[in-house]
Amino acid sequence: MNRKLKTLAEWHVLQHKMVLMENRQDEQDKAIQWMKQEETHKVLAKLKRRNEKLRRRLEKEKECPEEFSRRQKELHRQALEMIEKLENMKKNKNMKYYYREKHNARALCSEIRKLLRESEAVIARSRE
Repeated sequence: MNRKLKTLAEWHVLQHKMVLMENRQDEQDKAIQWMKQEETHKVLAKLKRRNEKLRRRLEKEKECPEEFSRRQKELHRQALEMIEKLENMKKNKNMKYYYREKHNARALCSEIRKLLRESEAVIARSRE
């Protein structure tokens, strides 16, 4: 009888260990599943961001001709104002801010060149 109780107690201990191992296995499975879901969410978020970026670029390209011409007119207007301002400064010998304005004019010219490169790229893409 004592032997049976001992084996029964051992059986209960083994049963308890089995339950603990199953619980651990379930936790590990859940952790693995969670990691897979996180990875999937990351990939989906990355694809969504990429898709959104491409969509915005396509919308921008659709609006490009009007936008480029508007920006180009604005930049040319600013450039003409700046040239006039620089000429007035030089004529009045107001050299205090002359070099800063000259630097700003160069920056404006580089912005105009950048706009022209962008418009040429869009035109080339639209032809393809």
